Amino acid sequence: MTKRLKTKRRSAVPGRYLSEAQLKKLLLYVSEKANLARQRGTTRAVVDELIILLLVNTGLRASEVCNLNIADLPPNHGENDIWVRGTQGNVTRVVEITSKMAKCLERFVKLYRKGAKPNEPLLISERGKRFIYMSLYSKVKNIGQKAGIGKLHPHLLRRTYLVRLYNTVRDLRFVQKQAGHASRKTTAMYAEASSDLGEMFIAIDLKDSSAMKSEDDSNGQVKTTKYIFQEAHNLRGMDSLGDSQQIETCEACGKPISAGTGTNIDSGQILCADCLNELRKG
Repeated sequence: MTKRLKTKRRSAVPGRYLSEAQLKKLLLYVSEKANLARQRGTTRAVVDELIILLLVNTGLRASEVCNLNIADLPPNHGENDIWVRGTQGNVTRVVEITSKMAKCLERFVKLYRKGAKPNEPLLISERGKRFIYMSLYSKVKNIGQKAGIGKLHPHLLRRTYLVRLYNTVRDLRFVQKQAGHASRKTTAMYAEASSDLGEMFIAIDLKDSSAMKSEDDSNGQVKTTKYIFQEAHNLRGMDSLGDSQQIETCEACGKPISAGTGTNIDSGQILCADCLNELRKG
């Protein structure tokens, strides 16, 4: 039976994922802060914006965002996808992204990671170091409080992405591939899509975040994420990753853990012992 870490509860975000209104409010907040930072020539809020955009447009785990290198981005391998690396640094899966998210990443690297080598991190902290899980967790939590969302954490944004994605493509195997779930039973939880999400899952973007605007949309038309993901689904074989009833996955670092040995914290995540210790130290 999964253990539960007793922690003091504060104002929690209702539900298992953000509503459309909450999502728009969050994106508007980070966009306004990032635009102000660009005018002032500072970078912290720009990094904050990219972190939120990555989480809500890719569904990556917090640790996977921390582990992203320049080489893992579309400009370096010619496809609109992100290479996701495991704890050993090896590529564990490929996550499809929209062309607008790809351009957002490309612009960020050109402007804010100029001169960085392929094996260097995409995101660095104010101290010039690669983000660690606890730092990113705390940053997202702080952004949620300042944006007036409530208690926000990276896994809530991952859930939001996966629910919206399933509500768009209605393809459990594709959502499983995007999420990196070992078992379809885990992915099936995201099939409980909210009726207020609608069918037109437009790349979260475009009106709310200047970072996602594309100079190439001269005709004013916007491709929906539904179209892009379905196109990718038609062109690429969506093989099942297989089911595993004996292994769980740490939802922070993605490391396999024996079923029932993880700790369920108040955000709803199941963490391995290492990530739990890191969280407690913070």
